[in-house]
Amino acid sequence: MRVRVAFSASDNWIGRIIRWFTGGGVNHAVLFLEDTGPLGDLILESDSRGCHLTTAAKMGKLARIIDPPVNLERAVIEAMGWIDEPYDWTGLLGMSIVCAARWVGKAVRNPWHEPRTMFCSEFIVWVLREAWCPGALELDPASTDPETLLNFLVEQRIIMLDREFAERK
Repeated sequence: MRVRVAFSASDNWIGRIIRWFTGGGVNHAVLFLEDTGPLGDLILESDSRGCHLTTAAKMGKLARIIDPPVNLERAVIEAMGWIDEPYDWTGLLGMSIVCAARWVGKAVRNPWHEPRTMFCSEFIVWVLREAWCPGALELDPASTDPETLLNFLVEQRIIMLDREFAERK
């Protein structure tokens, strides 16, 4: 099984609000599980229905798919324990405070995060930390939005590629 992090940019009202607050091009993050055998490709995500597993065909169009700099398979197995946990609606509202603070150059933690609940990017950060992804411990899961997560992964991937290139010389 190959695990990648994927991002989408839905056109519903909540997606547009998230992109407006973050100033980004994506509003949702998922784990894309490829080559899972007879089930086909799967999506593990936390959305308005809570944390759940679904087929990739039901997900719709993905805006970006990133190969993380570490193998996430073991962490995904751990993350299966989050299935059926509720979505962090109050944490999502708290992200408006986090984003507003960023607009004025301040860094604040999400004041309304609820334990045992997660929104999408929070869930992915948890998995990245569980997999010991370089730099993931510096991310605050409850205060990381999808666009920040995408930028983090792109940066980490570039760093890893730079290291691989330097080691070949």
